[in-house]
Amino acid sequence: MAAIELIQVGGPGEGHNKRFEDPNIYIAGYSDRCAVKISSEDPEVSSEHFMIEVNPPRAWIRDLGSHSGTYINDERLASNEQQRITRELKSGETIRAGKTLFQFNIADDGLSASDVYVVFKSTKNDASTQGPSEFVAPYQIPGFELLSQSISGTMGSVFQARHEATKKLVTLKTITPVVAISTYRMNQIRRELEFIGEFDHPNIVSFVASGEFSHGFFIATEFSEGGNLKTMVKELSRPFSTEEAIPLVLEALKGLEYIHSKGIAHGDLKPSNLFLSQDRRSVRIGDIRLVKCYVNSGLSRLTMTEESGGSLHFMPVDQFVNYKYSKPIADIWSMGATLYRLLTGKYPFNFRDEVDDARVMLSEHVLPLNNRGRQFPPGLANIVDKAVARDPIERYQSAKAFRQALEAYLGH
Repeated sequence: MAAIELIQVGGPGEGHNKRFEDPNIYIAGYSDRCAVKISSEDPEVSSEHFMIEVNPPRAWIRDLGSHSGTYINDERLASNEQQRITRELKSGETIRAGKTLFQFNIADDGLSASDVYVVFKSTKNDASTQGPSEFVAPYQIPGFELLSQSISGTMGSVFQARHEATKKLVTLKTITPVVAISTYRMNQIRRELEFIGEFDHPNIVSFVASGEFSHGFFIATEFSEGGNLKTMVKELSRPFSTEEAIPLVLEALKGLEYIHSKGIAHGDLKPSNLFLSQDRRSVRIGDIRLVKCYVNSGLSRLTMTEESGGSLHFMPVDQFVNYKYSKPIADIWSMGATLYRLLTGKYPFNFRDEVDDARVMLSEHVLPLNNRGRQFPPGLANIVDKAVARDPIERYQSAKAFRQALEAYLGH
């Protein structure tokens, strides 16, 4: 079984070692929340100095705007917003924070009889060709005709396609592993996709099919004629009125209640995952648990959030520092952040170019709704502020409670 090792080879507390076998994000520094403890006796180390994401046999590192910087093989990582770097680590490299030095190793204890790895065909040279009037599909997916491609990136691709059996338009997303993955992780992805296929609710995007093809996995869902909430925000180019925003969030909260009734968290709620009917009055939640499938395929959660743009802005701190164990209470914050964004055009945290997003989340407080340039009635402001409370205990403890608070405010 592959694992990640951090061996402290220099600085105060030399000999302190860490071994990680499960995917997660870990903070390094001297604060209490850090899983990788660095001695406070090192005067050059920040309370939260760097973070390392582990997804054995891969790992990525990112500086958190530390005062003295994080160095890989004596080369400093950039850490401001314009040059934010999440760098993949190689076995044998050194990591230096202040006077503290770690050696990074990828440990392989050998394969057991059950450790079988699968290599999918690479997508590196399979970019689609799309001119003014033609589209050439980069590959074939049985049962579907790929019509156009809207996204292509590290995580896979998104296509508009036609389901050959029903002739209906669908949105088809691919999950393309970038490294060989074990049959154990293959089965995890299969189980997630099968589980998603069982969901049936008016406020959940309808499942069409899922499966495997030469490059990885795919999932097809109903095509949303009205686009998504992120697109609507961009088109309006202004904050929503309460009459526009609250009914949409209420719709989404009904879908979220259903998801939580299945005993799971969505894990990646944000406006781009809230899909709209053609008249834009009905909301359906999509991409349920897909982020977990991407991680199981060997991808980095950090680079995914950078590529998808804005995921961190809708993620609570408790989920960010421990995403493997993301709970439904984290989704409450994400829905609160979505409503906050619709009403103000801003985010609960004061994100800004000169400070890394992760540093803001770890070290700053959420700003009250009425501190963002618009004044709302105290009843509404209190509801939104409670939904985005930094401490999970202070939030609404269920999607139902959040929904009922909003309905009471509207007088329903």
